[in-house]
Amino acid sequence: MNEFTAGYCGQREAAEVEPTGAEDRLQAFFSRIGRVIKNRPRARNFCVYVAGLLSGLDRKTAESIAVAATPGVDDSAIRSNPDDGHETLFGDVKRWHQRILHTIGGAVWNDVAVRDEAVRIAEGSLSNNEAVEQLIIDDTGFIKQGSHSVGVKRQYTGSAGKITNCQARVSVVACTATSQFPVDFSLYLPQEWLTPEARKAARIPDSVVFKTKPQLAAGMLERILDSGLLPVCRVSADSAYGDSSAFRAALLKRGCPLAVGVKGNAYAWSVDRNGSRRGPATSLNAIAKRLRYRRIVWRNGTKGRMVGRFGARRVIMRKGFDPEEQNEPLWLIAEKSDDGLKFHLVSGGPEAKLKDLVGVLKQRFRTERSYQDAKNEVGLSDYQGRSFVGWQHHVTAVIVACAFLFSEQRRVPLTPNTSTRREAIRTSTRMLRHFPESFSTLRRAIASVLCFILPGQPFLSLA
Repeated sequence: MNEFTAGYCGQREAAEVEPTGAEDRLQAFFSRIGRVIKNRPRARNFCVYVAGLLSGLDRKTAESIAVAATPGVDDSAIRSNPDDGHETLFGDVKRWHQRILHTIGGAVWNDVAVRDEAVRIAEGSLSNNEAVEQLIIDDTGFIKQGSHSVGVKRQYTGSAGKITNCQARVSVVACTATSQFPVDFSLYLPQEWLTPEARKAARIPDSVVFKTKPQLAAGMLERILDSGLLPVCRVSADSAYGDSSAFRAALLKRGCPLAVGVKGNAYAWSVDRNGSRRGPATSLNAIAKRLRYRRIVWRNGTKGRMVGRFGARRVIMRKGFDPEEQNEPLWLIAEKSDDGLKFHLVSGGPEAKLKDLVGVLKQRFRTERSYQDAKNEVGLSDYQGRSFVGWQHHVTAVIVACAFLFSEQRRVPLTPNTSTRREAIRTSTRMLRHFPESFSTLRRAIASVLCFILPGQPFLSLA
């Protein structure tokens, strides 16, 4: 049985699967990506690695992908050597392993150009009545046991809910009305990773300097918007980014509407219907005490309606803005929960409805769904290398794989009158395999096609 279909179908089932139009689309997709890389052998190795991420392998490492990419070879090709006690790869498997390691872990090629091409493919698959409506900024941690992987430090991560040994990655996720896909990632590098010794060990270029997470996010957004890859649209983020007045000001200056979290100790002026300031600036906590709260249902979840109590008032933030940057007041949305008050700033006109503003805020769950897809389906957390260059190349491969799945997802017709139950499943971060257009379902279908173009076939054309 070919390892690219492992975990999806049995040997008899794999033999009965016939190639479909997905094979041609996959070949065209690889060719388009390959032309950006330009170097034919390097492009071939990269596309084989992406195919491995799209396959049914349990662990999508360079070694397992090398085994799967070798014609007529399975796990029996990896044998224990009694002389040194280490597993040794033989013949073609070893050659494929070295090719992948060189392309992903060592070679220097343009990650930004490949990521941009993947985003163009994903954005180009949208129909005329679809568009990217929101860009969501967030970060996620990848727990590590050792201290040699680039960027590892004891730091807080929401993945574990505590301070632990991990890598922190900042991401930009693009969202349409029905789905989402990752656009870019940046690795947060603490100061101790920017010493000459650490740079040399992790192959960190001299051009990489220390940046906070809001600075990394602002840099990625600036590049994406300047390149014209995606339209100027709303940007959402939690309080780790919304508390940065420089981050908020940079987005407002570019004309991006906001939907960001903030802490209650920030100060602002309340405004009247004409947008004029009322009284002295007070803390958001003080403003929240004077609000009237309403019960708002923002969507259906797998356990019933998702509901909360919210109050709103238009404000002008005191710190980090000048009249030219903040063209109009922002909506302060205060949310009452069991943990206390949470505060958000949302761009919107004076006639905006509270339910619509809350609906915009609650779209931030999409980034968690994107992480689930990337980790569970295309091996975002499976990379075993330690270098900065290798990390960048692996993340590029993940973005490319997600772009293909997103383009395939656009081919699945959505039922106009989606049932409440199905809508809850589709928008859940917990139930990933219960609707036909999910990344999980589509990746398993693609895995059954990969055995016809991989391994051993010249599927990549750079003509």
